[in-house]
Amino acid sequence: MNKEILRQEITITNKTTQNLTNLLMFFGSIGFLLTGIASYINETILIIFEGDKIVFFPQGLTMLIYGITGTLLTINQIITYMFNFGEGYNEFNKSEKKMTIFRKGMPGRNKDIELNYPLNDIDSIKIEIKKELFQTKKNVLIILKGNTIIPIIQTNNVNSIKEIEEKATELAYFLNIRLINNL
Repeated sequence: MNKEILRQEITITNKTTQNLTNLLMFFGSIGFLLTGIASYINETILIIFEGDKIVFFPQGLTMLIYGITGTLLTINQIITYMFNFGEGYNEFNKSEKKMTIFRKGMPGRNKDIELNYPLNDIDSIKIEIKKELFQTKKNVLIILKGNTIIPIIQTNNVNSIKEIEEKATELAYFLNIRLINNL
């Protein structure tokens, strides 16, 4: 590690789980779509999509709408995954005395997000853990002077409390600022 630059890469986690979820969602939505179409044309598509046994209105129409919606959502998730939206880095450069937060965005003219702040504007680092009904969100936040809060690391991983604490401690030590632990 360079003593003047600290760079933290932000990557997508749980790629295997995300792939399996996308695959299951895609096949399920295609099944609904084919069943809705089979119901509309009142024919059997393949062996498992017997549309002649389902009345088009309202059951077939509902399945068709679920199939279209699920397929579009799955395509959106796959595109988001393929282009690595949200990935990037946090860089703290002592020689240039600046902090850079970079994230990849959607394609277009202003696709990427890059925030630059002077290092002397950073007041403290805060670890925030929010327990919700089905998950626990763990965040590392930078608090700037004037109480502006910028999230730099966000995760929902089950076993990452120690990892989050280590990254926040490393950053606070590197910048020589205080660490607020909100556990």
